[in-house]
Amino acid sequence: GYRIALDARRAGDQLMINHALLSAGGSEFDFSAKLALDGKRAFSAKSQLRHFDPSRFGGYPAANINAHATANGQLGPQLGASVMFDLAKSSYRGQSLTGKGAFKLSEKRIFDSDIALRLGVNRLAVKGAFGAAKDSLDWHLDAPNIAAFGQGFGGRVTASGNLAGSLAQPSARFKLQGQTLVWQGSQHLESISAMGDLQNGING
Repeated sequence: GYRIALDARRAGDQLMINHALLSAGGSEFDFSAKLALDGKRAFSAKSQLRHFDPSRFGGYPAANINAHATANGQLGPQLGASVMFDLAKSSYRGQSLTGKGAFKLSEKRIFDSDIALRLGVNRLAVKGAFGAAKDSLDWHLDAPNIAAFGQGFGGRVTASGNLAGSLAQPSARFKLQGQTLVWQGSQHLESISAMGDLQNGING
């Protein structure tokens, strides 16, 4: 079984979650936060995973995740937040899992993003901004062993691209190459090569 513990209270115009804990065996998820109920409704939050294994909570893949994250910002009059996370000395389905990242959010924009994740030999990197006219967000995936992502998958994928502009008028481009791909255990594709380009919005 698992255990849930919560220590929260309201003090004047502030809501505080001093401690929220979900645990099972040696797996723990710990969370705390503060939220002002007046003014700009400023908030801060932090969370930590210690030897977190999703398989202890249901039919999920086995993992050993050690990570911490923080978020600070305000809910009004417009949303604004800064988020940071660090993932170290972890594993997923027997593969080493590491990563770290930071980004900022507003109501219609993500910016100052710098994210790097690695699962086994597979790597994902995201950097830049999206949501304003001059924004540009670059991403790159190098996955020589996609079998690491789950049962029934196999092969190699390399992909990269760029997302620019705003939600109202986005621009995007991507390139993708894959070899000896397997999914659902029985579906096979010897190779794939694709590229795309979207300029000046969906109707551009």
